[in-house]
Formats: sequence, structure tokens, C-alpha cells
Amino acid sequence: MIPIEKGVPLPKTRSKYRFAEMAVDDSIFVPDGTGRTISGSISYAGRCTGWKFTARTVEENGISGVRVWRVA
Repeated sequence: MIPIEKGVPLPKTRSKYRFAEMAVDDSIFVPDGTGRTISGSISYAGRCTGWKFTARTVEENGISGVRVWRVA
């Protein structure tokens, strides 16, 4: 039988995006990022931290990409 353990901390996420360091209202710009790729990373980070994120496709200084905000 597999034992149930309490109090084992969840490992930090291993993302190339710095979601774990973001405070509410912080954002990051991911150049040439696609919505689908970023949304998967956001979803995973949200499940691991309980935080909420949103993303929008934007163009900044002539560079297309995705901006991600931590909203809660």
C-alpha cells in the first residue's frame, strides 16, 4: 500500500518564464510568443501557485509577442 504523506512541499516550477517571481499587476513581454504556448505555461503556473494570470497578443516597439499579467 502506498503511504499518504502530509506537509511535503510542492517543488518550484521549472519554467523559462518568471511567473513565480511576479507580484499582482506585474507583467512580462514574451517576444514572438504564441498564445497557445504561453497559455499552457500560464495554466500550469496558476495550478502550481493558485495565482491568476491573463495574456494578450501585442506589438511593442515593432515586435509581435504576448504580454502576460499576474492579476491575482
